[in-house]
Amino acid sequence: MVIYPERDMAIKLARSLVSANFLEQISLSPDYGIIEFFTPQAFVNKTLADIGLRKRLRVTILAIRRGKDIIVAPAPEEKLLNGDVLVALGSNSGLEQLRAIE
Repeated sequence: MVIYPERDMAIKLARSLVSANFLEQISLSPDYGIIEFFTPQAFVNKTLADIGLRKRLRVTILAIRRGKDIIVAPAPEEKLLNGDVLVALGSNSGLEQLRAIE
């Protein structure tokens, strides 16, 4: 495995410039990853079930960071609040679609 820190940082910077909500990404494989991002305005005051990310994009919310608290494996009825930080797992294509939501 070869590591290219300059290239990896450039990709990370480019992604952060494209989406103001995007915080971090971890590549699990060439096809799957995990991202951390602020709750898009379109999701605020909606439940995970209302948003339907798993059905629409095949993306799963693994955790919600709300202030100092972390909600691991949140229930479908969990309402998302402004300022929540979400951790999502999915295919890179699904995560790219998620990243585009404002």
